[in-house]
Amino acid sequence: ERHPVPFMLGFNRRFDPENDALQAAVRAGEIGEVNFLMSTSREPAPPPMDYVRASGGYFVDGVIHDIDLMCWIAGERPVTVYAAGSCMVEPAIGAEGDWDTAMTTLTMPSGALVHINNCRRCAYGFDQRVEAFGAKGMVQTRNHRDDNLVRWTAAATEARQPLKHFFLERYDQSFYNALDAFHAAVSGGAAPTPSAADGRAALAIALACAQSAREGRPVAPAY
Repeated sequence: ERHPVPFMLGFNRRFDPENDALQAAVRAGEIGEVNFLMSTSREPAPPPMDYVRASGGYFVDGVIHDIDLMCWIAGERPVTVYAAGSCMVEPAIGAEGDWDTAMTTLTMPSGALVHINNCRRCAYGFDQRVEAFGAKGMVQTRNHRDDNLVRWTAAATEARQPLKHFFLERYDQSFYNALDAFHAAVSGGAAPTPSAADGRAALAIALACAQSAREGRPVAPAY
């Protein structure tokens, strides 16, 4: 704020075309009053331990992307969070005092509830799904594959290609869209988004989630 230069945070999932369409549908009132938002984010394998040690913890490193996405879709930030974490994938992660499996609930000022589930192991690829449920219906995003054709043969029914491997493949287009949005904002004189304030809020929520998981109680984020 003291040095007002154009600043945009790299929460690229906002710029994924399907996430963007889901957010637009929610904001346009297609599903009416929002009751639930749900995000599933499961990685194919845990990262190297050197990365884990420098990551700031699972909620700050990984879950924070889901936190920002859910707040952006909802258009509000939680008043309380309740999170639980466990280590079921890589014992070395637990030895560092971190988690590799987590479930998070955010309670929004409107009363809407947000559920986020994360895991650092997913045998079938990079599982990325979002659902918004409301008074008038539901909108969902689905997993991506290199080939979406469904095959029915004598050997297998509903045979499909595996999921995209990881974030570089699944969210490839989002990185291009984020750069385009930053360029358009700067060249047009607008403030880019996500902003530093968005990033600070997501961090406050992630830290509250980590505290909740450690202490086993609801925590109010310190915005």
